[in-house]
Amino acid sequence: MKRVTRLLILAFVTGIAGTGLVMIRAGHSGQAPAQVIQLEMKEFTFTPKALTAKPGSVRILARNKGMVEHSLTVPALKNATTKNLLAGKSASLDLTVRAGTYQIVCDVPGHKEAGMVATLTVR
Repeated sequence: MKRVTRLLILAFVTGIAGTGLVMIRAGHSGQAPAQVIQLEMKEFTFTPKALTAKPGSVRILARNKGMVEHSLTVPALKNATTKNLLAGKSASLDLTVRAGTYQIVCDVPGHKEAGMVATLTVR
């Protein structure tokens, strides 16, 4: 009887320890979390107009607070664009950036030309 009890206790303790190791590993992916930047879009401007970040992973959270649709595009980076966002809608744009200066524009026809441009400086 004592042997069975010891085996059950050992199995229980081993199970708890194993679960703890799995939970610790799941919480650490090895990658630094993305820097998050908030950006508002209105007719015909981005707020703020000047953004800064460190090299690496960046997430831009864009919210359309205007009355017409807008988009967010970083022309220097491949596939760095959101879909057109209707008034009140939001989207996120995940980027991997190196040191440098990146132009951000609204790709809706005429918006860039109307001044809907911002700058992301990475250093």
